[in-house]
Amino acid sequence: MAKAKGTLLEQLYDYARRNRIEIYYEYCVSSRKCCCVICGNMKTISTNSRLITSREEELCALAEEIGHIKNNAILPVNTYNDPAYYKSLIAKNEQKATCFAIKKLVPASRIQMAIDTGYKSSCEIAEFCGVTEMFIEKALAYYKGQQVEFLEGENGGGGGIKYL
Repeated sequence: MAKAKGTLLEQLYDYARRNRIEIYYEYCVSSRKCCCVICGNMKTISTNSRLITSREEELCALAEEIGHIKNNAILPVNTYNDPAYYKSLIAKNEQKATCFAIKKLVPASRIQMAIDTGYKSSCEIAEFCGVTEMFIEKALAYYKGQQVEFLEGENGGGGGIKYL
């Protein structure tokens, strides 16, 4: 498999371009950093650059919104009348989008590499991986739920990933 070129952020923008996902800046009507809409064949992501204050925030927000579109994890307009269904659907859709983003931005091997390099705190691992601390905490929780354990090596050696 050919190695991807460019930064992760450049790769996400390239993915969006190849998949005809339009990205708009300063157009997010909510108080969210990003939101996405699918209307027929039109797929859009709107970002709120006033709320996105770093490249890491942009990367994480964009990856999750692309995850919504890739997994068709979007709320249909007619779900607002059923609050229980609406709440359940939001949770499922967020989980699908977050799972996509985690696998794309911080695969388990990348986290293990950070640990092998000597990083221990979530802040340090996030910086190593180029994502936000909140995102790395989601990733660590996701992998824990997947029965993945990150191991530290002895005497400065590499650890490993243990699948429980």
